[in-house]
Amino acid sequence: MFSEENGGSFDFERWNVHRSAGRYGRLLIGILFGVTTRRIGVTVSLLVAFSGMVDVYSNMARASSMMPEVELPLTPFELTAPVLGLLLVFRTNTAYERFNAGSDAVWEVTSRFRSVFRQLIAYLSSPSVPHAEREAGVELIDAMCLFHGWLMTAYLRGEPGSAKQAALLRVALGMPPQRPGGGGGGGG
Repeated sequence: MFSEENGGSFDFERWNVHRSAGRYGRLLIGILFGVTTRRIGVTVSLLVAFSGMVDVYSNMARASSMMPEVELPLTPFELTAPVLGLLLVFRTNTAYERFNAGSDAVWEVTSRFRSVFRQLIAYLSSPSVPHAEREAGVELIDAMCLFHGWLMTAYLRGEPGSAKQAALLRVALGMPPQRPGGGGGGGG
């Protein structure tokens, strides 16, 4: 449902739909009419029909001594367990792949931040860098740390940040403070 579009990644709208309690109703309907059910529906229906016929025949054979008792091999019934196990494995593998893709993206962002930190620290440690520029670089590193923290928490969860956090980020990133009327003061 969510993994077919956009290479399997969520956006905030899709995540809100996914985490809502209404998803359980959608999933139950999906079990009955989903792709997996359509793929295995014929096989499962045949096994259920066969099992039903065996049960009806067994009951009739018990009731009437005229009918011979027939013992059937269990192979068709034993084959269903590995097939269902494989379906669960494939579903689990897909979930792990999505988790790994998300983890890789988070580590990529974090490693980029780390790289910029190292470059700034190496540049700022030079004795030829003026004191004012060094202070500005340290403030930039602090701002990037705040931005990374916000990016990895509230932003990824789709939560609106607090007004205090937004004001702190604006100041840290060198942006003008937000006016009470909602204007950013950036002018255009």
